[in-house]
Amino acid sequence: SNKPHNFTELCVESLIGNEHFISILGQRDNVKKKPSPDGAIEICNDVNIDPSDAVFIGDTNVDILTGVAAGMTTVGVLWGFRKEEELREAGADYVISHPDQILDIILRTSSR
Repeated sequence: SNKPHNFTELCVESLIGNEHFISILGQRDNVKKKPSPDGAIEICNDVNIDPSDAVFIGDTNVDILTGVAAGMTTVGVLWGFRKEEELREAGADYVISHPDQILDIILRTSSR
C-alpha cells in the first residue's frame, strides 16, 4: 500500500485479520512508493517466488502499473476507485467485477 506502513498493518488487522497474510507492507521511508515495483518485489522475495509467478491485484492504475513494472500478472478490480477503461489502459491483464473471479485467474495463470 502507499498508505503509511503502521496504518496499513492496523487496517488489515482490524478489517481482515493479519493471520491470512505472510507479508503486509505499507509505505516506508526506505522504499519507493508505487508505481515503483520495489515493494511488490520485496514481497516476492519474502515468500521466495519469482515476480513472474505472482499476481498483483489492485483497484487503481497505479496498482496496475506497479504490477506491470514488477513483471507480474495484473488484475484490476472494479469494486474500487477506477473504471475498467483506466485499468485496461494501465496494462491490466484481467479486469474483474467480483472477488470470486480471482481464484479462476490464479488457477489459469498457475497452469502456464
